[in-house]
Amino acid sequence: MYEAPDGADALAFLRREGSHAQASRPDIILLDLNLPGMSGLELLTKIKEDARLRTIPVIVLSSSEADADVIMSYRLGANCYFKKPSEWDEFVDIAKAIKDFWLHIVRLPPRA
Repeated sequence: MYEAPDGADALAFLRREGSHAQASRPDIILLDLNLPGMSGLELLTKIKEDARLRTIPVIVLSSSEADADVIMSYRLGANCYFKKPSEWDEFVDIAKAIKDFWLHIVRLPPRA
C-alpha cells in the first residue's frame, strides 16, 4: 500500500516516475477529492486519460456530500463514491467492504 502526500506525487507513483520508478501497479486506487495541490478530480481526470492507468478501479472517498462532486466523479470515470464517515468504526466497516468487494468478489483486469 502506498499513501501519496498530494495529487502530483500520486500521479508520479502511478506513472512510475522519478523516485517511484520501481513502484508496483496498484489493484485499486482510494482517492480523496481534497488533495493538496492537484485536486482529486484533476487526478481522476489524469488517471482516466492515461491508457496505462484507466483500467485501475478508482474509489472516491470524500467528506463532500455535494451532488456536484458525486456527479463529476462518476462523469470522470470513478467506479464508486463513498462519503467519509465521521466515526472510526464506520470507517473500518467501509474499508472492509471495499476490500471484500474489490479484492475478493469482482474480477479485476490483469496487470499490464
